[in-house]
Amino acid sequence: MSATLRDFLRTGRLGEIVPGLGERAMVALLGEASLTSGVSADGTRIHKYGDVQLHTARGSVVLIMIKVPQGRPVELGDSCTVDDTPAYATMLPRALLDQLALDGLRPDRDHQHWMPTDRQDFVLASGVRLSFEEGVLSRISLGSSW
Repeated sequence: MSATLRDFLRTGRLGEIVPGLGERAMVALLGEASLTSGVSADGTRIHKYGDVQLHTARGSVVLIMIKVPQGRPVELGDSCTVDDTPAYATMLPRALLDQLALDGLRPDRDHQHWMPTDRQDFVLASGVRLSFEEGVLSRISLGSSW
């Protein structure tokens, strides 16, 4: 499977992984996760594939969360690397937003969080959320686990 961060930001698809994908199909695409949590009180499980966490509930993916590494591509388990990660991950928020606008990915909404005060989120038209902590892109996510 191949995936690019640009495609995920534009479409909400991380290769063939999308919210709503069945858990069996997820395992067929990616193999067994390196770590899988038990079922939480709200019925979700977390499957860790490298830098990517896939949350499932009722047998389907409900949340894709990427913990953005600094200076290297995102790893999606042993089967896939998201090759264009460093181009986005090292930019400060304003520079990243400018680059996204050039790429046709202008944020749809700007969310300021009151806690913690050093966090800022931007949501793209695809529904993908970019989260900055202390001025650094730290997390990219799509979906909801509750």
